[in-house]
Amino acid sequence: MEVNDRIKFRRKQLGLSAEQVAARMDVSPSTVYRYESKDIKNMSIDKLEPIADALETTPQWLMGWTTDPYNYKKDSDGRLNPIPPAVIEKIKLLVNNDLGEAWRVWFVVRHSSNAQQAALNLPNYPQDEIVEIFNLDWDTEAEQFFDQIELSDTDPQVDELLSYANELNAQGKERLCRYAEDLVASGKYQKTEKGVD
Repeated sequence: MEVNDRIKFRRKQLGLSAEQVAARMDVSPSTVYRYESKDIKNMSIDKLEPIADALETTPQWLMGWTTDPYNYKKDSDGRLNPIPPAVIEKIKLLVNNDLGEAWRVWFVVRHSSNAQQAALNLPNYPQDEIVEIFNLDWDTEAEQFFDQIELSDTDPQVDELLSYANELNAQGKERLCRYAEDLVASGKYQKTEKGVD
């Protein structure tokens, strides 16, 4: 696909009319149609930036240098929000601050069942660094989970759960979190509105 094809493809992908794109760029709709029909040849980078902004993408995607049209720098749908700050910083170092690649690495790590699988699924990166990222990601999630549990002198089961959790390593805490999530998601074990089991 060439630049003009990508412009038209992205506009249609977003469900925008040429008039809407033109309004975002402060140009006439005929200019947008000329970009899409390749009437304007040798488009300069100063033209690509506003087109990319109007189409919620990057000049790199318009040029065909990347396959992901999402603009991670603007992160308009909050795709990067779920990644803990310590994890994203570690991944950014690994991928030379390429936010699109950082999101892809985190997505693979997040959907891997263990650190070794994550490393196998990301063969272009050093295995030990992927394992470290996997462990950092799950340690952060486990800490957040346990921080949310309120200590209660009226509920000995919560205290008992915390005492067990404190004896677990990072993988054990991660499994405990997953098990708790499964119990809650099943709906069978949730408290009623009055808090009665």
